[in-house]
Amino acid sequence: MKCLGGAGKSISGESSKDREAEAHTECNSGSCEGVVDASYEIDKISEAVDFLNLLTFDFHGSWQKVTGHVSPFLQGKENSKSSSYCNVDYAVRYWRSKGAPAEKLIMGIPTYGRSFTLSSKTGISVPISGPGLPVPFTQKAGLLAYSEICTFTPGATTGRIVEQEVPYSYEGNQWAGYDDEQSIITKLRQLNPR
Repeated sequence: MKCLGGAGKSISGESSKDREAEAHTECNSGSCEGVVDASYEIDKISEAVDFLNLLTFDFHGSWQKVTGHVSPFLQGKENSKSSSYCNVDYAVRYWRSKGAPAEKLIMGIPTYGRSFTLSSKTGISVPISGPGLPVPFTQKAGLLAYSEICTFTPGATTGRIVEQEVPYSYEGNQWAGYDDEQSIITKLRQLNPR
């Protein structure tokens, strides 16, 4: 097997099926198709673990030199061919198509945002001059904790990336993509239609 991320046995050495109350085996895994294909044998991992944590976030960040949402639900019209599969819906469906049982998949939802310093205009997939400015709590360029998003948005202009079903906000040359209650509910309803 190429990867078993966090997979393992319980403290006593017995498998989780033998001692279900003690531990569960898991695999924390990337979501973009290229990473998945190069790193995981999904059908084999699925047999060996109790659940699969899909890291369905950090699809976009300042390393790409343009704005993009941290965890878009659907493909955006601005996405190039290479990034057209970097979204939550595609990632979950891809894992399922490769043999991951739906009941073992756990979709990660970020409780933070990615921020950018705009070069000129605002929007999605527009040029940036770098990551967003560091803010008081995280003190890390390009990263906003949930509490910092709550502080940033009241004075900012907020909109939705309609085709991706996620929010963003900007103020001056600072742009941030994050999840809100509406985008989280959308993801859960679409991917778990019970």
